[in-house]
Amino acid sequence: MNTSKKANEGTARTNYMVWQGRPLPCQVKAAVYENGMAAGIGIKGTNRDLLEKFLMDSERFLLFRQQLRQQIDAELAARGVTHGIDAEEIGAAIETFMDAAAAGNADMISRRVATGQAAGEGMDGCFEYVFNPSGLPLKLLERPTQLREGRRMHPVKEGETLVRHQPPEKGTTGQDVHGKVVQTSYEPRDVSLPQVAGANTEVQGERLVSTIDGVYREGASGEVRVVQELEVEEVNATTGDLPAVGIGDINVWVKRGVFGGAGLLTSENAFVGSLEKPGVLEDGTRARARNLSVCGSIAGGQLPPQYLTGEVEALDPEEREKVFAEVEKGLVEAEELLAARDVSGRNVRADDILVQSHAHSAALEARNSIRVDGDLVGGLVVCGGSLQVVGDLGNAQETVTRIQIDTQVREAQKLQRAKEQLLEARHRLADCRTEIQEHMDEMQERGKQSSYWAALLEDETKPPSKPIEKQLLIEFLKGKKRTQDLEREIRGAQRNVWDLEELMENEEEEEQAVGGDFRISVGGTIYPGVRVELVGALSADDLKRAVKNRAGMDTALQMVRNKLAEQVDHHIELYREGVEERRKAMEEIYRDSEEKPEGPEIPDKCFQEQVTFPDGEKKGGEGGLEMIREGTVYVYAHDPMNFFLQQMTRIREPLKGATIKVEQGEEDFVLKCTPNKEVLLSWQKEDKVLEKLEEVWVMGQSARSHLLGHEPTKETGDAIDLPLNE
Repeated sequence: MNTSKKANEGTARTNYMVWQGRPLPCQVKAAVYENGMAAGIGIKGTNRDLLEKFLMDSERFLLFRQQLRQQIDAELAARGVTHGIDAEEIGAAIETFMDAAAAGNADMISRRVATGQAAGEGMDGCFEYVFNPSGLPLKLLERPTQLREGRRMHPVKEGETLVRHQPPEKGTTGQDVHGKVVQTSYEPRDVSLPQVAGANTEVQGERLVSTIDGVYREGASGEVRVVQELEVEEVNATTGDLPAVGIGDINVWVKRGVFGGAGLLTSENAFVGSLEKPGVLEDGTRARARNLSVCGSIAGGQLPPQYLTGEVEALDPEEREKVFAEVEKGLVEAEELLAARDVSGRNVRADDILVQSHAHSAALEARNSIRVDGDLVGGLVVCGGSLQVVGDLGNAQETVTRIQIDTQVREAQKLQRAKEQLLEARHRLADCRTEIQEHMDEMQERGKQSSYWAALLEDETKPPSKPIEKQLLIEFLKGKKRTQDLEREIRGAQRNVWDLEELMENEEEEEQAVGGDFRISVGGTIYPGVRVELVGALSADDLKRAVKNRAGMDTALQMVRNKLAEQVDHHIELYREGVEERRKAMEEIYRDSEEKPEGPEIPDKCFQEQVTFPDGEKKGGEGGLEMIREGTVYVYAHDPMNFFLQQMTRIREPLKGATIKVEQGEEDFVLKCTPNKEVLLSWQKEDKVLEKLEEVWVMGQSARSHLLGHEPTKETGDAIDLPLNE
């Protein structure tokens, strides 16, 4: 007979309780489950009539209870259950069964009666961020908490702790119900402080400390840096650009302004002027910052008229480059937020732009939104999200005011720029890695030549006993510092690559169409001089559209494209032979030269054709507003395969208090005008905007306070209710 069968039969027989040689009317079973981490029992009546007799006899009742407990213990032992047995649970199971049996229910009851001790998984190493009450980096906090913590300005001293390293905790062993030791399956991971060490910080043991007096800053990736702060009266031709080379990562407050063609160039925050003495960015000056707040004017003379009117594309390449150079010369740029009292005759670029008063004849470019609490007259507006003007848009003199919405061109340019930046960042990372490898090889090679140097490499703290060893120690410490600097640069370059890769992914995933996401809201009057321009690649669907050419004849965009293609081909053929001959001649002249000048190229030229749309004059919106629609098709000789369509829409009559909404129609973009249902709210009174301003700090003051005079209370950080600038 099979031994396993005998064992099973033996187990089965013990399932039945026996009293005075007779089986009792009850059966007990035990089972182990959850991979040995739990055990349970089942009790079932087998003869209801006999069971009732046992329960009604007091003597038999006690004996029955004892026998039941002994049988449970025996069954658990037979299953090898020795650890984590809960006597109270066993007693509860017996009581439950007997109560049910007394009520006439002899069905099986089951209950867990033993539980193993799970192995402890331990804890990963982590960072404790000193200036976040939760100890977590901002990226791990909920958005409202991020805003609350992120807007706090934390001045720090040299040597002050910024981040603490909490090492991992090893897991503990457990034990299953059989008493077998259970090992943890998880190996806790650790983190390294150099991962989050940014500018002006240093790792000291298990702490990241500040190396300067400055202001604590935390990036979205969790990197911590300390920003130096500087206050100056003014920046001018005498002082030169500020900050000087090598100290560009600082917060700057310029009290009076920037004059004489000088530049205010920092990768951190910058304030200009104050409520008591408004400042100015004078014409011809440059400014660049992460966030820029100008309590005063961004002033200019006049931007090139061809740029403002949209005629720059028709210029010769050389002239066109001159225009763009003139525009870029006085560029005022912020990586995130730019706010100013007023802007005139300047090119201003940021993610978001806020103007307290007016904007006249300026070029305002914002990836997200532009908000002007006064009038916006003349110039060019390029906006990706929304434009709000509380005052008038344009004027009664019908000064040309262009609002440009790029559907594809600008996004393509951004994507190309991101690709170039990513390539440059990868090259820099590779160069850094090569440099540190060469440096470390040099350090190791010197160790072969000097036993004292070799000992230093092994972290042996041997004090110098000879003058030459003293010199070696100095050189070694310099070399070690160089190693640390290169390692930090590598980490920064790596983070830059990761950030750009993420940016690339986001750019590629973004929809090219504007759709209903773009709105122009005006509280005052929209004048006929205002033009809404939509620029995009000429698509296959566009080619089917009927238009009128410059002579007023009916045609189609396909025919316009073909005409421009012929002009481009003729231009290329006209110059091709001469260019090729000159290129061959230069190659012959510089055949043996290592450095060869760039060969001649076919001159670039823009070819364009103006068109009007048959449905050019049509009504839109609730007011039945008449609009005029025109367009320009253009192509460049250096990019002859890509044609672009610029559509322009303008109104015939002034319109008061309205919103223009850009929607995607079946064939093209549609502009709809609707009256504003409510008075437009000044951004100076809007909580979301004020919260954003509260996140930007310089010299212990927020941009909100800088522009509006709202000082936060020390206790709560809430703003004191002071009158807003209107």
